[in-house]
Amino acid sequence: MQSYPKVTKSSSERTGKPRKRKFHGNQFLNGEANTSRSEKKLASATTDDVIIYPSHCYRIIEFVSVFLSISELVICNSCKQRTTFAESGHRGLGFKIVLSCKCGKREIQSGPLIHTSYEINRRIVFVMRLLGVAREGINIFCGLMDISQGLAKTTYDQIVQHLYTASKTMFESVCKKAVEEEKELNIQNERPADRFKVSGDGSWKKRGYTSLYGVTTLIGYYSGKVIDLNVKSGYCHTCTIKKNTLNDDEFEDWLAK
Repeated sequence: MQSYPKVTKSSSERTGKPRKRKFHGNQFLNGEANTSRSEKKLASATTDDVIIYPSHCYRIIEFVSVFLSISELVICNSCKQRTTFAESGHRGLGFKIVLSCKCGKREIQSGPLIHTSYEINRRIVFVMRLLGVAREGINIFCGLMDISQGLAKTTYDQIVQHLYTASKTMFESVCKKAVEEEKELNIQNERPADRFKVSGDGSWKKRGYTSLYGVTTLIGYYSGKVIDLNVKSGYCHTCTIKKNTLNDDEFEDWLAK
C-alpha cells in the first residue's frame, strides 16, 4: 500500500496525498426522477380518515417521588386536609391510583380502560410485536425497568387475538377502499371497472431462501395501493404434533377431514 510522507511543523510544502472530492449529492438526493416509489406513496398519503388526539399520550414517571411531591402541594376540596396517594389493582402495566384523605378513598385509573383491560397493555403488546418481541421479552423489559410484573400468558394471548381481529378488520376496510378507488381510475382511463391491471410484490420472514413463511401483495396499477394480500406457510405446528401422536393411517384420516 502506498504511504504518504508525513508533514512536519517546519515543512510548508503540501504532500502528494490526493485531495478529497467535494460531495455534490447523488442519484438518491438530486432530482425528482430518482425518488423511490415508497417515498412517493408516503408523500401522497392522507390522514383524513385517522382521528388523532394530541392530548392522549404516555409518560414514564417514578410513582413515589412524583406523587409524594403532589401530596405535599394539594389538599382535599371537601375536608381541606392533606391527601396521600397509593397504588392498587395492578393489571399488567395498568393500575389504580388510590387517593386518601379524611373523606375516605377514591380510585383513579392510570389509563383508559377498554372493557376491563387497560389500553396500555394492548399498546405495549402491539408495539413490541412490531419490533419482533413477544411476551417473554416484554416481561424482561418491564422487570429491568421496574415498571410492573409483566403480562400473564392468558392476558397476552387475549391481547394478541384482539390485535389480530382489529388489524384484519382495518386491513379489509382499507383494501375495500383501495379497490373502489382503482375501479374509478380504471373508468377514467377508459378501461373496464373490474378488469384490474396489477403488479405483485412478495417478501419472506428471513433471508437466505430458508424461511417457511412468506407474504405476497397485489398493487393496483393506477392507485399504487395494495388491493389484496396473502400469507403462506410451509410449516404447520398442528400437523407436526399429529404426526408424532398418530400412526400413518390415523394421520391420513385426520388430514383428510
